Amino acid sequence: MVTVCDCGENIFLRPIFAVLILKKKKFDITGVEIMCGSQSDNSFLKSVVSKYQNFDIIIDDGSHISKDIISSFKYLFNHLNRDGIYIIEDLQTSYLRRYGGSRLNLNKKQTAMNFVKKLADSVNYEHNDRPFYKKNSYDGLIKSVQFFQNIVFIQKGESKKYYYPNKEKSTIVNYIKKFISLFY
Repeated sequence: MVTVCDCGENIFLRPIFAVLILKKKKFDITGVEIMCGSQSDNSFLKSVVSKYQNFDIIIDDGSHISKDIISSFKYLFNHLNRDGIYIIEDLQTSYLRRYGGSRLNLNKKQTAMNFVKKLADSVNYEHNDRPFYKKNSYDGLIKSVQFFQNIVFIQKGESKKYYYPNKEKSTIVNYIKKFISLFY
């Protein structure tokens, strides 16, 4: 398990094995290795991954800054085992400006919440006739995305591809309908 946290007021359960990534070492926990670095520093994350290879659980309770959450997810997700769980805590910061969020623009593309919403789209959006869907590198790699208040659980694994036969003919009217759906 890798835990990315600032460890301000957190109480830790002692797993069989854990790596904590902290900005600076504040304490020792028996059976837990503490590595100091930034979650947005890919060279630091590379050193963690090179030492431990792959992980069953990754918990991001780090800086809460959207760009850091997205950056560490993009790097660490590739090192999460199949059926592993990636947890991101404190998603409410996606609505706070000081963390890169916005209370006014809920569609702001750079927030951690909207990044995770796109992951849910990659699991659930129909795999057939996707005229406006933008493929992402996680399509087919995420089995589930479960939201709870201020936290999300992302399970790595193959998402099922359902096939919905396209019964509509490709007519100019259908193309116009698809175009209009961009705006409504």
